[in-house]
Parts: sequence; structure tokens; C-alpha cells
Amino acid sequence: MSDEIQDRLNQLQEGHIREQHMAEMELSSELDMTEQSADELEAARERVALAQEDLRLLEKDNTEKETKRKRTLLQLNMPGSGIPSEVIPNMPCPCGSGKAYKDCHGSINR
Repeated sequence: MSDEIQDRLNQLQEGHIREQHMAEMELSSELDMTEQSADELEAARERVALAQEDLRLLEKDNTEKETKRKRTLLQLNMPGSGIPSEVIPNMPCPCGSGKAYKDCHGSINR
């Protein structure tokens, strides 16, 4: 009877060891997934930072273009300033009206 008890005890211990091993494997898998998620989150944060920098550069570039456009418009509207060298009569007017310069700010009948 002692052998039966010892066999049963060994079976219970083996079962417990198997369950413990399975639990450790599950925890290890969850840890790997958590680390992978953390890496993906960090990569996403880096992409957002790069996109924000690109946006800042585009906004700066657009501001510089707008400043140049306003400066050109001021030159066009100043009496006696003449036509800036970069404006050709048949090109679109820098004011953005969609008309040719000669039919808009370049017309004699302003």
C-alpha cells in the first residue's frame, strides 16, 4: 500500500510540475508579446515624431512662399515700382486670381 501511495504522490508531483511548466510557458509568451508591443509602440512614436518634423518643415516652407508672394503683390501695387522681373504678362497673376497678369494687376486700366 505504501508503494501505491508513493506512486500516486509521484503522479501528482509530475502533474503539478507539468502545470507549472505550462504556466511558465504562457507567461513567457505573454512577456514576449508585451516586449513586441513595446517595440511597436516605440517605432510608432518615432514615425509620429518624424511626421511632425516633416509637417513643421512644410509649414515653414509654405510660410516662406507666402511671404514672397505678399512681397511681390506689394511691389505690384506700388505706383511707379514697375513689373518685377519674374512676372511675365501672360503668366498667372501672383495675386492668385487665376487671370493672366496682364488682365489683372498688370492692366493699364486699374
